[in-house]
Amino acid sequence: MENYLEENERYKKWLNQFEEVDQPYAQLLIQKLQWVSSHEFQVKIKNEIYSLFNNDKIALFVEREVSNGETVYKFASERPRRAIGSAFPPINNGINSNHEVGSEGILNNIATTLQRSNSQNFFYYPSAEKIRAKKINKVIILTDTIASGNQIRKFLEAFAQTPSIESWHSSGYISFYIVCYAITENALDFVSKHKLKPQINYVCVCPTISNSFNPIEQKKIREICNKYNPNKRSDPPFAVGYGDVGSLIYYEHGIPNNAPEILYKRSEKWFPLFRGRTTIDFSEQLPTNIKSLDTEDYLNLMKDKNIVVSKKFSNLSEKGKSYILVLFSLKKPPRSVRAISKKTKLSSSSVTDIIVNLRYLEWIDDYNRITDEGYLLIKYLKKNESNNVTILPNIDKKEYYPTSLRRP
Repeated sequence: MENYLEENERYKKWLNQFEEVDQPYAQLLIQKLQWVSSHEFQVKIKNEIYSLFNNDKIALFVEREVSNGETVYKFASERPRRAIGSAFPPINNGINSNHEVGSEGILNNIATTLQRSNSQNFFYYPSAEKIRAKKINKVIILTDTIASGNQIRKFLEAFAQTPSIESWHSSGYISFYIVCYAITENALDFVSKHKLKPQINYVCVCPTISNSFNPIEQKKIREICNKYNPNKRSDPPFAVGYGDVGSLIYYEHGIPNNAPEILYKRSEKWFPLFRGRTTIDFSEQLPTNIKSLDTEDYLNLMKDKNIVVSKKFSNLSEKGKSYILVLFSLKKPPRSVRAISKKTKLSSSSVTDIIVNLRYLEWIDDYNRITDEGYLLIKYLKKNESNNVTILPNIDKKEYYPTSLRRP
């Protein structure tokens, strides 16, 4: 992964704090950080929301800290006993006394923009009365990163503890969805088991120390996180981030608190890379657009040089390459959407759509195993035929399947 920070003076000063023997591992840590610009964040979160839209009536909420016993709506003390009034506020001033706004600001802006653009279908923090009157059937909760899953589960509990909502959900009148940019695999299991049974749509599996390094590298990274930890009051596991998560993703709006503390904590003897968990010092180095996969990325993901460097593959559109990437990832199990999303770095909704289309094209079967025709395509792409090039034109959005990807 490209190190966007290496030419920055702040990065050089931060790196020089490490002993020479530890510097290669500090550099490796930074190389594994995944950067997400504000533009990319907003575009991909909106795409995940739209993937859930089927002319439904949708309530939009943004995850925040909730107080113990807090519910989304008040409950009438007199008959008819039911949820009443406005939803709880987007900001909990009782907890967030500093009034700091991070991802919540961007996500609340996305939610309000959706409501303004389509007020017949999107409702930002609707009242209990509006949920009934408009027959709202989906609740979508937005957040940036789900690491341990504790906070989002507590947010879900605020809905579950509101009797009317619990009744609507158990009767099948309303369903819950979570849209996030990144989520850890542990959190995906943990949150999915909540009694509200939320469907979780995510852009990527969160990169962490555990899933980004081999065992030897992981051990050394943890050692330097503990050795240079500026927060001497934290227990060793938390040196790699809150909850021992060790997330390796950073957004334009900030770096999560479950990232290694050597990245953002300050002390008398330690100079942080991201002061105040912001990326403000790297605005000149960090790209603002959506990064497309390049040849090296495809090579790292597919591990097949013959296909990646072939003219047939290079002449495919980005959409066509993503089809081949997913097809290639299905050669070996596991073959679940979650596993393929992790292998390909594609969002869960993108993987789901591609799998549906690969089945239609009969390149995979109903169990996501590659068919004989799918293997023929892979073999065809590997052939070195200079005059035989497969080109995938732009796919018409009205088409449900890519007619230009033909069987060999």
